[in-house]
Amino acid sequence: MTTPAYKISGERPMKMTAVKGGVRFEVWDFNVGDFVIGGANDWDVWMGFESPGGGSDTKPGATGKDGGIDLVTVTKAEFDAHVERLRAR
Repeated sequence: MTTPAYKISGERPMKMTAVKGGVRFEVWDFNVGDFVIGGANDWDVWMGFESPGGGSDTKPGATGKDGGIDLVTVTKAEFDAHVERLRAR
């Protein structure tokens, strides 16, 4: 996997960055107003399997039981601008 990588699911920014010994996967937590370590459901979204709360019952790019996902890969500049708008709320 190439890092860094930036994606936005709906309004939720997600990022994968290199750290010593591996990678760090972080997602935006709307309650905290900052990034937290992503969990299993977040990983499903990152990989394009299904929307949050779903599961691994679909194949990449397929529509899950609750509909498809709104997932866009963006540049760092686009990502940073989106995060800035979220922080300004």
